[in-house]
This record gives sequence, structure tokens and C-alpha cells, in this order.
Amino acid sequence: MDKELLHKILSYCPETGIFRWKVNRPPRGKVGDIAGYNNGSGYIKISISGKRYYAHRLAFIYMGQAEPRVVDHINRIPYDNSWANLRAVTQKENNLNRITTKGIRKRYGKWYARISDKHIGVFDTEEEAHRAYRQCRDKILTEFVETDEPPKNLVVKKWNHKKRLFNGKTLSQISKENGISESILHYRIYKKNLTIEQALAKDSSITSGE
Repeated sequence: MDKELLHKILSYCPETGIFRWKVNRPPRGKVGDIAGYNNGSGYIKISISGKRYYAHRLAFIYMGQAEPRVVDHINRIPYDNSWANLRAVTQKENNLNRITTKGIRKRYGKWYARISDKHIGVFDTEEEAHRAYRQCRDKILTEFVETDEPPKNLVVKKWNHKKRLFNGKTLSQISKENGISESILHYRIYKKNLTIEQALAKDSSITSGE
């Protein structure tokens, strides 16, 4: 979607997140009408020239930002497209911010909360368990965004690259020899595109890309 075209046909209010037509769009819309419709999942879609666009993506273009691969609604309300409620994230970060009952279960009359391999606590009500789960999840999400390192509280999956050799050794061997978590080495090499030497370096400025 072209930014100039978007500005010609629509106005966007960053405070409310509402788009309005600046041109007549017969038969459904005219100047001043709210643009878009709820797609049934809570997200707002707007039809332009026969193509449907998500309003939260149009907001980034309208505000002069590059269109992200993934847009997250911070308050988890999909139709709230106010600018302060939108942020560009990775798919993993977006998944962490979803409302979910995963990690909550009832047993022996109590509610248990856990996230991945971390036990959070036992609660009397489902609401308390949900609240604790969300707080823990949000804390992990914040740490992930701020530290640029893989969350330490999450289960590390078995990597598909274990058989790849670095100077004749696997990541597992190098990890044990150097006392560095294999998950961190994997993250630095395959996600941050560092060499094995850079991945082993203890200088945090190298791993953060600064």
C-alpha cells in the first residue's frame, strides 16, 4: 500500500485508532464515515481498490513506519488500533502476548499455573492463576525484548543443527568445554549470525550488535 494514496483516501486518528474516509466510497461509505469492518475475529479490515487490508498494518504505513512482519496489540484487544497500542514484534513475542489458558489447570480443587518448565504457583481461583501466569509471561517477554538473549525461563528445544561441526566439534561439545549454554550459542550463531569465535566471546557488546 502506498503512503500517499493512503493519506488521500483515509484519515487516521492515532489516539482512537479509527480510520475515516476522506473520499466517497459508494455504496457503503462516504466522506467522514468510519472505514473498515470487523472480520469476525475482532480485527478491523479495510477494503481499498478491491483488496482487503488489516487496519493495524495500515496504521504503520500511515504513520510513515515500515510495515512489520508481525504487529502486536499491546492490550490484546484486536480492534484497538490506537498508535500507542501497536508495536512491531517477532512471532515469538506476539505469541507470548496472546490471551491463553495454556499453563493453567485444575487439580484437587486448586488451580496450578506454570509456563514452559517453570512452576509459578498454586491458587484458590482460576482468575488468580491466570493473573499470575500473565504476569510471569509479561516478565519473560520484557526480558526477551530488553536483553536480546533467549529467555532463560523457557524450555530449550533440541536444535536441528547439533550435527554441524565447528572446528571438528559440535555445539554441545563446545558448550561444555567453554561453560556457555548451548541455547545461547545456538541463538548467537543462527539468530544473530555470529561466528563461533564471536559467539564464545564474553563481551556483551558483540552479542547485542552494538
